Amino acid sequence: MSSDDLDDDLIRAAQAGQDHASAFLVSRYGPLVLGYCRDLAPDLSDADCECIVEIAIETAVRKIDRFDPNRGRFGSWIRGFVLNAVRDWRRGHARLDSLDDDERRGPEPATDALGIPMTGESKATDPDGEASRARLAPVLEAVLETLPKMRLNDQVIIALRDVEGRGVEATAASLNISPDACRQRHHRAMKRLKEMLRTDPRCTFLLSGDDA
Repeated sequence: MSSDDLDDDLIRAAQAGQDHASAFLVSRYGPLVLGYCRDLAPDLSDADCECIVEIAIETAVRKIDRFDPNRGRFGSWIRGFVLNAVRDWRRGHARLDSLDDDERRGPEPATDALGIPMTGESKATDPDGEASRARLAPVLEAVLETLPKMRLNDQVIIALRDVEGRGVEATAASLNISPDACRQRHHRAMKRLKEMLRTDPRCTFLLSGDDA
């Protein structure tokens, strides 16, 4: 039996609710996605990466009914959950680091579809902006689904620059490359990403006039 056949059997068994199948999938993909997480977030500790991978795999197993083998391999699909978990981990820790003791006791701010904090004024007086963010939410979803299918260097630099919003200098420092190299690598990665997204109906309106 090939590796792909084994995966197919395990996935079907997991989708049928057989607990042993989920356990086998975790043991099979756990070490692989842990290495992926370390490459994606080299600044995080091993303990943080292990926690992120645990969260990602738990989420993937819980949502395994949504996996469609016609849209890609299971390994790419589960790496998408790792990417999301890294993004959420950074966002949560950045929020905690930015709050003082008084603010920590208050409620967390509401966020829009892209995870951007919204004030009461923006929700009440900026309906066009809210509609625009809602329209872009499927694009972000498409990007996060596509990233794990790209080469690792492309995934990392797009995740740092566009998903996390780091500047060129900070990204270059994290990757131990020059700012110019960072800009060039990001430009090439974005060009490849756009090519992969052109056939996705969620991104048609955004890329239809882009000749880059």
